[in-house]
Amino acid sequence: MKRRCNKIVRIRVGIRLSFYARNDNCTKILGVAALTQYPNVSCTFINSSDGTNLQNSSGSVQIFKQEVMKSNLFRPVWIYCCPLEGARSSFEKTPKIDILLKTSSNRDYYQPRIEVNKEMYPDNTGPVLYKMGMCIQPLYNYEDPIGLAEWIEYHKILGVEHFTFYNLSIGAETSKLLFSYGNQIKIMQWTLPFDPKLIKYYGQVVQINDCIYRYRGIAEFVGLTDVDEFIVPGSKYLNDFTSYHNLFQEIFSAYEILNQKPISAIIVTSRFSFSNFPHNYDVTSSSVLSQKLRILTCTNTASSGNFIYKSKVILRPKLVQEEEVRWPTVVVSGTEQIYLDEEHVHFIHYRPCSQDYLKLYCIKNCSTCDNINYTNDTSIARRFGGMLLQNVKQRLGYL
Repeated sequence: MKRRCNKIVRIRVGIRLSFYARNDNCTKILGVAALTQYPNVSCTFINSSDGTNLQNSSGSVQIFKQEVMKSNLFRPVWIYCCPLEGARSSFEKTPKIDILLKTSSNRDYYQPRIEVNKEMYPDNTGPVLYKMGMCIQPLYNYEDPIGLAEWIEYHKILGVEHFTFYNLSIGAETSKLLFSYGNQIKIMQWTLPFDPKLIKYYGQVVQINDCIYRYRGIAEFVGLTDVDEFIVPGSKYLNDFTSYHNLFQEIFSAYEILNQKPISAIIVTSRFSFSNFPHNYDVTSSSVLSQKLRILTCTNTASSGNFIYKSKVILRPKLVQEEEVRWPTVVVSGTEQIYLDEEHVHFIHYRPCSQDYLKLYCIKNCSTCDNINYTNDTSIARRFGGMLLQNVKQRLGYL
C-alpha cells in the first residue's frame, strides 16, 4: 500500500504590509493574490530577536468588495485580522515582532514571516506629521521626468507636504528625479504575484488601501490621483486660496456643521484638458521648458460628463476603512462622504483627445473631438505658472 503524502500547495500571494491596529487589538495584513476564496489562517506572533513564540491566534479574512481580476472572478485584494487576545502587553513591550500566517492543516497555504510595523495605525490622538499627503497610481513603464517634476512641484506649491509613489517599473531619469526629493517622497517597490496587466490599473485598489493605512494618523488629508491629474481649487475659492489644507479644512468643517456628522471624504469631479486642443495662454516668448508644461500650455477644459465614473477622492485616512478607485466603500460608522461641484474643487485630467476616449467616458453632447464644448481658463496658469516654471527648472537641474 502506497503511503499518501500531504502535498503543500504554494499559492502566489503578495503581502503589501502588516501593521498593529491598536484600536482593534489586532495585527492587520494587507495583500493580494489570485484566489476566489481565502482560507482561515492561524497567526503566530514571533519575537524577532530570539525567535520565541509570543502567541497563536485565529485570523479572519476580509475580501474587498470592489476589486475583481480582469476576465475572471478572482477577487485579489484581501486583509487578514490577527487578534492579539491576551498578548497585547507583551506585544507592545517587544521591540520587533514578526508574524507568520498558515492554515490549520499547514497544507494549503502559508506565508513567509513578515515584520509587523508597530508605528502605523496609531490612536490618532496626537498631531499629524503632514497636513496633506498624496498617493499615485502604480507607475508602469514610466519615463517622463519633466511631466513628473511639473506634477510634483505644482502640488507642492499648493500645499502637499508628502508624496508616496508605487514603482512597478520606471526609467532611470524618473528614478533620479524622485530620489532628489529626499524624505518628501516615499518610493514603494510595487510587486504583484501575477502579471500586473491582469489586474485593473496594475493593482490600484491594493495600492490605494495601502496608501490609506500608511497615512492613517500621519496625514490629516490624502489625495488619490494619477500623474496626469491635477487638483484645482474651484472658482469659489481660487481668489482667496492659500493651501489645500486650509481649503479642505474649510470645506469639511462647513459640511460637518450642515450635516451634523463628521465628513470622511469629499468626492469631486474631473475636467478634461486635451493637449491637442488650442489654448489662450501666451508662452511663445518663454523658454522651451514652459511650452512642455501642461499647466501653461493646456488651458482648455471640458466637462467629463458622467460625474460618478470620472470622480476622484480627497479623504481623511483616519475615517476611511476601505476605498475603491473613485469613492470609499467602507467608512467609520457615523461619518458621511459628500459630492462636490466644480466651484469648490475639481481635478484636471490632461490627455490627448480621441473619439474612442470620448465614447468610453460618455462625455456629454459630443460625438467627435471637433464639436466638443470646451472653455479656455487661464486662471491657474496665471496664478501659479511663474512659480511652477521656476521650480521645475530648478528641480531638473538635479538630473
